[in-house]
Amino acid sequence: MAIDGVKIIDSDSAHDIYNSIMEMYHYGKSIEDIRFQIDQLESDYSFNDLEIEIYTTSYALAMWEIGELTKEQLQKVRNLINKGVSPLWSKIGSQAQEKRKVELEKFLDKVTNPNPKVKKRKNYKLITDFIFEPNDVLIFKLDKKNYGAAILVNVYNDRGKGYYDFTEVILQTNEKPTLEMVKSSKVYARKNIGFDNPKTINHKDFLLFSDKFEKIGKVNIRKKDRQLGGISPKINFKDFCDDWNWDGGRMKKKTYFLSEFLE
Repeated sequence: MAIDGVKIIDSDSAHDIYNSIMEMYHYGKSIEDIRFQIDQLESDYSFNDLEIEIYTTSYALAMWEIGELTKEQLQKVRNLINKGVSPLWSKIGSQAQEKRKVELEKFLDKVTNPNPKVKKRKNYKLITDFIFEPNDVLIFKLDKKNYGAAILVNVYNDRGKGYYDFTEVILQTNEKPTLEMVKSSKVYARKNIGFDNPKTINHKDFLLFSDKFEKIGKVNIRKKDRQLGGISPKINFKDFCDDWNWDGGRMKKKTYFLSEFLE
C-alpha cells in the first residue's frame, strides 16, 4: 500500500474506500447497500493498526460528506483517536506520527458536527450494454494487408461513462490471426503488476467503430492478473492502431508469453 502523506485520503487504501463509496452513491445505490458493501471490506483492512485507522477514517469521511455518518461510526473514530495514532506512522517519516495525530484531531472536530454542504447525488447512468466482454480476443485490420490482435482485459463504469481496457498482443501478420496464434504470442507486461501498453476506449466512442473488430474467441486471464501496469489515455481507432507493437523511443518493456497469465 502506497502512503503519500498523513491526510485522511492520502493512501491507496483510503482512495479505494472513499472512491468506492462515492461511486456507489452517485450511481444511485441505497445507503444500506453502500454500508453493506464497505462493511464487507473491514476484514481486508484489519491486519495492523495503521490499516484499521485508514479504513475507519476514510469510511467515516465519505459518509460524513454524504450526510450519512452514524453515531456508531463517529464513536469508532473517537475510540480510535483516544487509543492513539498507530506507531507504524513513524516508519513513513520521522514526524509522520505527530502530524497524523494533529490531522486526526482536526478530522474529529470536523465530523463531530453535521456536514452543512452534503454532496448531492450526480445520478450517473450505469452502462450495461457493453459490446464485448472481458477475456474476449479481438482482431482488426491495421492497414490493407496487416492484422493486429488485442485482448479485452476489463470493462467498467466510471463517473457515468463506460470504458474498455485492452492489452496489446505482440502480433502483426498478413494472415488472419487465429485464437491459437494469439495464445502463442507475447504481451507487454510486468508480473504481479499488470499489462503494459494498455489501450482504453470510451464506450460512446467505441460504438462508432466497434464493427472494425472481430471476436475470434476467449482466453481465461487469471483474476489476479487482470489489471493494467500503466494508464492509457482515452483513444479512437486511429490511435488504437498507430505504432502497433512499436517500442522505439520508449522505455523498453518486458514481454511474456500470454500463456503465463492464463488459467
